[in-house]
Amino acid sequence: MNRNRKWLVGVACAIVATVLYALPASALYVEPAMIGSNTGKVVRAGFTDLPLRDGQGTTSGVVMKLAHNQPLNVWWNDGEGWAYVEVPGSKQFGWVCLANTY
Repeated sequence: MNRNRKWLVGVACAIVATVLYALPASALYVEPAMIGSNTGKVVRAGFTDLPLRDGQGTTSGVVMKLAHNQPLNVWWNDGEGWAYVEVPGSKQFGWVCLANTY
């Protein structure tokens, strides 16, 4: 292999390694059933005063508190444990932690 070709192969390997290193682990492998698995389905609040939040994460504001067993229509499952839901009959939308639903 001549010197230019070795250099080109080395640069290509470095670029591939950099891209793979820069990507989060979740971008490299996504379990097929994770994303959208609950989309279009109904889940229920797992406990009294489950917070319906205005964003993903426990630091987001609370839109309202949900009653135990409150049905929720899932519009989007982010695949990381949070779902954007609609509270039927109230026209309220927000995020809930799916670990607190059933």
